[in-house]
Amino acid sequence: MFIAFTDPYAKTVPAPQPPQQPLEIVVTLDGRPMYLTKAPLLSQGSIFVPMRELFSRLGADVSFDTKKKLVIAQKGNTKIMYRLGDAHATINGKQVRMEAGYRTLNSQVYMPLRFVSEVFGYKVVYDGSLFVVKITTW
Repeated sequence: MFIAFTDPYAKTVPAPQPPQQPLEIVVTLDGRPMYLTKAPLLSQGSIFVPMRELFSRLGADVSFDTKKKLVIAQKGNTKIMYRLGDAHATINGKQVRMEAGYRTLNSQVYMPLRFVSEVFGYKVVYDGSLFVVKITTW
């Protein structure tokens, strides 16, 4: 025999709620919003932006060798070479360790915004409470 007791004073536990979507991450360049065709990604504390858009918005020429999985971007005298999956990039012939590698989403390659921006000499500040990334050239 099984007897169940109910406590009329017990509080009911609300059903678990699905995680809330974070606010959209806004990226600005010298105070002006960068309107990106794909939303930036936040992954493991780093922000990633679609590769071609990031490089072009920063004024760099970019190419991608699909066979070698090699990204090559150049702006002025600064050249970045990055093979997808490597832990480092080559900047003007010198290997530099990347804290965060690339990401992919729906066959789109995303690159770490801070790393790429700072290589080209930009300053990057992220306000996590407002989900705003400020890139400045000055």
